[in-house]
Amino acid sequence: MNNNSNDIYKLILKDKTAFGDDVLSKDEPPRGYLNTGIIVLNCAMSGKVNGGIPLGKITMFAAHSTLGKTIIGMAAVKDAQSKGIYCVILDAEFQWDWVLAARIGIDNDETKIKVIQNNQIEEIQANIMKIISNVPKSERHKIFFMFDSWGSLVTYEGVKKASDPDAKKDLNLNLKKNNLANLILSTRSTFYICNGVMDNIGGFGDPLRIPGAKRIILDSHVVILGRSKAKEEQTIKGEDVLTGAIVSCKVHKSRLSREQKEFTFRIKYNGGLDIFFGIIDNAIEGGYVKLSDNGFYTRSHIKDDKKFREKEVYCSNFWLPLFNETDFKEKLEEQFQLQGAFDVSNTDFYDNINKTKEVVFNKEDVQPDNQVD
Repeated sequence: MNNNSNDIYKLILKDKTAFGDDVLSKDEPPRGYLNTGIIVLNCAMSGKVNGGIPLGKITMFAAHSTLGKTIIGMAAVKDAQSKGIYCVILDAEFQWDWVLAARIGIDNDETKIKVIQNNQIEEIQANIMKIISNVPKSERHKIFFMFDSWGSLVTYEGVKKASDPDAKKDLNLNLKKNNLANLILSTRSTFYICNGVMDNIGGFGDPLRIPGAKRIILDSHVVILGRSKAKEEQTIKGEDVLTGAIVSCKVHKSRLSREQKEFTFRIKYNGGLDIFFGIIDNAIEGGYVKLSDNGFYTRSHIKDDKKFREKEVYCSNFWLPLFNETDFKEKLEEQFQLQGAFDVSNTDFYDNINKTKEVVFNKEDVQPDNQVD
C-alpha cells in the first residue's frame, strides 16, 4: 500500500506546476489579527487577548444600528495601518466620516486608505478585483476591506426597476449577494463586514436573523451577533446623564473560538470603545479579583491592595498587574478558545468490525417473499 502511494505521489509531482501557490505550507506562520480595541471582543473572535479580526479571512458583525459595528471597524483600520496593512473602505451606506476617522487616529492619507462609496454589487465586484489584481495571493491578506454594510447592497436591475412602479422585486439580489460573498472569499484578503439583523416576528428559533443571503455566513470565518443594547447612565451634579451603552453579543459562528459564547462590551459616549469592559466577571469568577459587600474591588494577588470603585477598574493601572503577574490572560482565553480535544477512546471499533464472524444463512431459514408469519 505504501509503495503504491509513493508511486502515485511521484506521478502527481511529475508536473511541477500542478499545485502552484495554492498549497498551504506546513510551516506557514499565523498571519495575525487586527485589534478591535476591546479585549473581550478579541477573545470572542479569535480566542486570544491579543487577537481580533483574523488576517486573510472574512469576519462579520451583524447587529441592529448603533450597536458599534462601524466604530469597531474603524478601530481595526487604525490597527491595520500601524501594521503596514493598506485599508479600503467599501462604504455602501455613504456614511464615512473623515473627521471622526482622524479623531480615532486613522491616517487619512491616500497612500494608507481609500474610501469607495458605492452600493451596486456589480461595480463593487469590479472594484475589488481591480484592487487585488496586481497583488500576489501570498500578500493579499495585507489588504483590509471594511465593508459597511452588506444590507445596503443593490443590483443594476434593482436600480433600473426602481423607476418603474409596476416592476416586480429583483429576484436575482440574493443570488448576486451569494456570488459576491464567494468572490470575496476567493480574494484571500482581510474583510470585516457590517451587516444588519431582522427581528423574528414568528417567535420561534433565534430572535434575530442575519439577512443578506446565506453564503456570506457560510464563507465567514467568524460571525458575531449583536443582540441588544442597554443605556448606561450616571448621576452627575444631581442629574442622570447618558454616558454610554452596554452591548450584548454572542459568537454566532467561529472557526477560532467557542460558538454561542455570550459576552458584553461598552461604548463610551465620551471616549469610544472601552478596552476593559466585559472581563471583570471573569476575573471575579477565577478568584483574581475580589468584590466586597460594600462594592469595592481588590486584586487578590496584591497584598493590602487599595480599594477600587467600579468606575475605577476600567483602566490600565488596574489590569496590567493581573495580566503581567498572574495567569489571568491564559484563563480568560480558555473561556473562549476551542479545546481541540477529540475522543480517541473507541478508535479501534472500526478495525474490529471486520473481525466479527461472518453470519451464514441456511437455505431453509429463508422464507419465500410471499410468505408471512
